[in-house]
Amino acid sequence: MQQSSSRFIELESVALKELFKRESGAIGIYLPARGEDGKVQKSLASIASQAKALACKMKKRCVLQTLLAIENSVEGDVPAPVRMLKVTVTPEGEYTPRGERYIAANLS
Repeated sequence: MQQSSSRFIELESVALKELFKRESGAIGIYLPARGEDGKVQKSLASIASQAKALACKMKKRCVLQTLLAIENSVEGDVPAPVRMLKVTVTPEGEYTPRGERYIAANLS
């Protein structure tokens, strides 16, 4: 993981622009930056929005997944889970099973 130049991303495995230049199946992991309130929801939404916009621009699609890293502790307080965003590049026109169900339900 490396530092990001984006104000919404604290650490990244690969820059978003570079991710969409790679082949389908490429994966990027992004640790969102905390806002003034200490929460990451706005950063997660911004990263997801940037990923979708870049996917459209590069004529690709992407699958977004939120990951939770939970630390197990036997001493004292258990730290809060860490939320991350996983972005997987897919070719245009390829849908996940969930996406196919959604399309079938809404187009019939």
